[in-house]
Amino acid sequence: MVDGERVAVPSTVHCSPHAVRAWLMFALKENLQLKLARWLAADILRTAIAPSWDDIGKLAAIATLRTLLNYFLQREIDVRRARQAGAADAGVRGVSRP
Repeated sequence: MVDGERVAVPSTVHCSPHAVRAWLMFALKENLQLKLARWLAADILRTAIAPSWDDIGKLAAIATLRTLLNYFLQREIDVRRARQAGAADAGVRGVSRP
């Protein structure tokens, strides 16, 4: 379990420790993205109920920071997926050669 949520762990029979660690980091980053979105939604709802200029300013700062963090997390996840797809393509090409 990661932060109270179930996570499917890949079989480690054919995986190196580095691959398992990379997969775990990938799963944690995606989990963090979901949590950031939930927290931002909760902050927006809290501010919508009883807004003050102070609350609106805090919400704007929090939304900006979380959006930036989410952007960089997504960029890193996209790079990881591209590397994995490239490695899978290279592995398939390597197997098909005589």
